[in-house]
Amino acid sequence: MLISEKKPFHSIRAIIFDMDGTLIDSIDAYHGILKDIMEALGMEMTLSRELLFESLSQGVKLSDIIFPPDLKNRRRTVERFNTLAMNAFRETFSRGEVELIDGVNPLFQELRRRGFSLAIVTSSMTEVVVPFLKAKNLHPYLNCVLGRTEVPQLKPFPDPLLKCMEILNVEPRESIYVGDSAVDIQAGKAAGTWTVGVLTGTSDLNRFKAEAPDAILDSVGDLLTIL
Repeated sequence: MLISEKKPFHSIRAIIFDMDGTLIDSIDAYHGILKDIMEALGMEMTLSRELLFESLSQGVKLSDIIFPPDLKNRRRTVERFNTLAMNAFRETFSRGEVELIDGVNPLFQELRRRGFSLAIVTSSMTEVVVPFLKAKNLHPYLNCVLGRTEVPQLKPFPDPLLKCMEILNVEPRESIYVGDSAVDIQAGKAAGTWTVGVLTGTSDLNRFKAEAPDAILDSVGDLLTIL
């Protein structure tokens, strides 16, 4: 665990989490889904796991990487891709093929016991995420869940976090945003929150150091050590 310097985390009232790579181990599942979708479209899967990892960490739309601008019937292909992706992600999550990061359940229980408001701000689809959270018994602990369809601009823009904090009725300096990527840290800083990076997803230690979050943890389960 690395903490850049001692922080007044005792002032925190709300803890907001990213989802993929922060609370769930999802990269391999996502890569497998994309491979199946490309086969269904009769196209070759050229996006490597490493490039998928990098793209997610930067908040890049996957369709912008997978389908070249000059692709014939690109718009129709992207629409078909998005439909297949929605269905595939929903089925994958509903079947329980994506697992929680170790320590998430006891962490949520303890944070709520201590009186924190808890929320999730993710670029994933809310209609997929919420049933998954219910199945994993996390939804009762959450005061707010915001996905990609609830805000006009996604991370690294601050819009999702600002809306979440408005719903929670907390100020930015009373809030921590916890995420696994540089985009999460950028969004948190833009929104004025404290920021915590976890090393279970798309950004490594050096990448996080470049973004200078308030704390860097091995895993979200270590969050209690700084509160």
